[in-house]
Amino acid sequence: MGVSATSALLVSNTQENHAEIAGYVTAVNRLFENPAIAHLWSPFTAAGRAALDATITLQAQIIAYIDDFKLLMILTLLALPLVFFFKKPPGGMARITRWSNNDDPQGWDAVRFEEWPCSPARNGC
Repeated sequence: MGVSATSALLVSNTQENHAEIAGYVTAVNRLFENPAIAHLWSPFTAAGRAALDATITLQAQIIAYIDDFKLLMILTLLALPLVFFFKKPPGGMARITRWSNNDDPQGWDAVRFEEWPCSPARNGC
């Protein structure tokens, strides 16, 4: 759910930022009097409009990503004090081990949880 909510927020923020940035781009803007800029981003040609739209979209996405990461940072900082309410699990820590079976092409086919640091099933550590 977190990834989908963040992705939806990214798309929404990109659209909002694109609309806001595009509001500042008009055909009568004095920046388009510069020949170098008018050559690349001319609002009077199809290629110039496409290049201008791509640049605006890129800037809008950068701002949207910054906003998403800012939200994730705030949520992480708000959740950080919850660490003090966690308790240690009974019986100490656990270790995850994998054992090989030749049936698996990658060489690993199972995961087993065992107590730390030693397990009688593994004949020591």
